[in-house]
This record gives sequence, structure tokens and C-alpha cells, in this order.
Amino acid sequence: MTLSRRRLLGISTESTLNNGVVSYWKFDDLSGPAIDSAGSNNGTVVGATQGAAGKIGTAYSFDGNDYINIDNAVNDVATDTEGTFATWVRPVVASSAGRIFGFGDTNANEFITFTNNGNAQAVIALTVAGVTKFNIRTTTTAFTNNTWAHVAVVQDGISPIIYINAIAVPLTDVISVDKTLWFVDVSGVDTGRLGSLNYNSGGESLPYVGNIDEPGIWNRPLTQPEMTELYNGGSGLTYPF
Repeated sequence: MTLSRRRLLGISTESTLNNGVVSYWKFDDLSGPAIDSAGSNNGTVVGATQGAAGKIGTAYSFDGNDYINIDNAVNDVATDTEGTFATWVRPVVASSAGRIFGFGDTNANEFITFTNNGNAQAVIALTVAGVTKFNIRTTTTAFTNNTWAHVAVVQDGISPIIYINAIAVPLTDVISVDKTLWFVDVSGVDTGRLGSLNYNSGGESLPYVGNIDEPGIWNRPLTQPEMTELYNGGSGLTYPF
């Protein structure tokens, strides 16, 4: 039974999605910082346009030169061995490469990033001390021009899983040295971004072009039923769930 159906029938609606949520940005802010509704990691808005059309309420629009600085979230995820990142995205051009989120080391080639690779495929990649430990992409396309998609990456301690619209999609291992790694293994990370990646003295890397809405970080792997609940039949859910 869906969450909305349970609410309609007056059945308890407490959701396990509230368990382990580190940060959740609704992106409904019309001015000021991007408020973290679940934690204390408000984001600094750098160029992104607030009040754009969102999946739920409003979203932030990114034009390829913008990002949200979430450096203060680094400490909250630094020791995580498992976790989840999920958000809604609406790319202007699906074949345009852009970072959805990125955590990097300002002065070294070390990062975790979730990206549209320019072939409309979603990619999760992790590099430690200049060595790519995994680079895993969706086997088929994940994005469509000017169309909302719910995208998520889950690290369960064994291997990353990518969900597109609540479906765990087939993946292709471009590089798979060690697929078990997560934030605890990239100890030099000191920057966090929504819509970009900053690492290795290179400034902002592949800033996103399009709208992003409802990004959230969990310190545990969400399950398939939880992902289905979060997707909510394509309508989405917002915090608190």
C-alpha cells in the first residue's frame, strides 16, 4: 500500500525514510541559503536561481556556472561506510555532461561524484589518491531533455546501486578496482557540492545545467521498497516523510 493510500485511510504514516537521513534540502527557499530541513548543513547558493519550477514546490535552476556549497556536510558523512544520495533532476539537454553532486579534496585527486556523463547516462565514481577505485554507469540512458527523473545512488557496502525512477537499473563497470568503498575511504575530502564537484585545485568541475529538487543524503542504504515510497508513483515525497 502506498504512503498516500495509507494517509487517505488514516493508517499510521510513520516512514522508515526518516531513519538515517543526514541532510535534506527541499529547495523551496526563495532567498538566502538552501535550508537543510533534516540536519544543520544549510547550503550556500552560488549563482543558482531560486524559485524555479520544481518537482515538489520550487527547485533551483543551474545554468552551467552555478552550484550549492555544502562543505559543512563533509563532517557528517566522513565516516560513512554505506549510504544513499537521492534527488530529482530535470536536465535541459540530457546529452550535456554535468555533476549532480560531488565531494572532493580541494588540493588532491580524490572525490566521490554522481554525474550525467554526457551520454545521458548516470555515473557514480570514486577516486582515492589519484586512483579510480570504481566508475560505474547505467547501461542505458537515464535522462531525457526537460523531463524530471528521480535518481539515486545507494552504497550497500558491496557495490553501488543506481536507481532511476525507483528502478534499480542495469549497470556497466567501466572501472571496478574496489566497489565496496565509500566516504570513509576518501579521507581527504573537504568540499561538498550540489550541482558541481571541486577537487585537485581545478575549481568547479562540470557544473550542472537544468533544475535540481529535493536532494537528500542518508547514512544507510535505502531499500527497494523505500525507494519506491520516495518516488511515490512519480509525485515524489518531501521531508519529513
